[in-house]
Order: sequence, then C-alpha cells, then structure tokens
Amino acid sequence: MGKKFAVKLAAALTLTMGAVATPAMGQSAGSWSLGASVGWVIPKANNGSIAGGALRTDIGNDIKPTFTVEYFVLDNLGIQLLGAVPFAQTVRINGEHVGNVQHLPPALYLQYHFRGLLGLLSPSLAYITPFAGVGVEHSFIYDEDFNAPFSGVHVRDSTSYTFHGGLDFTVKKNQAVRFDIYYINIDSKIRAGTTTIGTTHIDPLVWNVGYVWTF
Repeated sequence: MGKKFAVKLAAALTLTMGAVATPAMGQSAGSWSLGASVGWVIPKANNGSIAGGALRTDIGNDIKPTFTVEYFVLDNLGIQLLGAVPFAQTVRINGEHVGNVQHLPPALYLQYHFRGLLGLLSPSLAYITPFAGVGVEHSFIYDEDFNAPFSGVHVRDSTSYTFHGGLDFTVKKNQAVRFDIYYINIDSKIRAGTTTIGTTHIDPLVWNVGYVWTF
C-alpha cells in the first residue's frame, strides 16, 4: 500500500507542477544558483573485506541535508559545488555492528543543463530541464568509533570521480523543484595502525529532493 501511495503522490506532484509551471528557469552565463535538498546516501552492498577476505564490511545508509552552489560559466554550462551535513554511518563486519564513522564528501562538478530539450518533444514538458555532470570528490572520514577488537581500526580519506544527473521542474520564475542523483566512487583503505588490512568500496548513490533558486 505504501508503494502505491508513493507512486500516486509522485504522479500528483508532477501533474500539479505541470499545471502551474512557467517556462524553464534561466541559466545564462554569469548567473548563480543555490540549492537546498534532503539527501539519502545508500552505499553499495558488500562494501569490501579485511583480513584477506575473511571479514566482510558493510556501511549503513543515512539521510542528511545537502546544498549546492553553481556558477554558470557559459549559457547552460555550470560549475557546481556540492556540500552536506556530515553523514553518520554504521559499520558492520560479517553482519555484526562494530562501530560508526562520520563521512563528508564535498564534490565539484562541471555540468550541462539541457534547457528546452524536453520542450522539443512536447510544449507541455518545456518547464522540465534535465542536467548531467561529472566531477571530483574528496571524502573526509572521521570520528571513527569502533568496538573491541576493532578499536584500532581506521578508515582513510579518499579522492575519486563522481557523476550527477537529475531534473529541474520550474514552478516560478528562477525557482525549481529538483530531483537528482549522485554516484560517488569511494574506495577507502582500512588500516590497523599503519598497516593496510583491506579496502572498503562505499560507492554510494545519493538520492536528493530539493529546491533551487537561480539569480
């Protein structure tokens, strides 16, 4: 029942936005956008192992506020900074909860907004703007709190690539509701003291829903 309700709610929201929508908001060279969202971080399953594969690691999900700042260097082409409130994630080894970590993955993207693209398919879709981007991120992992016998274990920071895509639904001039998703490649070394004992492949998808202002 919950799934059916969610589908009906999403359909109703889309129809409502279409009824009140204005043409796609402007994204001209020299303009800025600010976004505020709620992000749901979902690491991939089977995140890695330690001790030569004998112990399987799993990283938990979390939901936190996220924000974006984007500057348009050309019409429809922007440089976006992604930030967030640090995510608190549980760590399990062979299914047993052994600790928690704080995770902050700021990222910088070059992304293109396909303004007017869906309007070519149907004028009724002109208020929807798809966008896609690629970037680089650095994952800060800190406040590690592990139970014995893993109290000496540390998860290292990492730097890697990331992808971003989504849809802006214009609801007012220079304002839009945003649905987007990030893929962040995070491969962090796991150390006991100075010895690397494994790697965790967090590689999360981050689902967001939020609001964007362009000025």
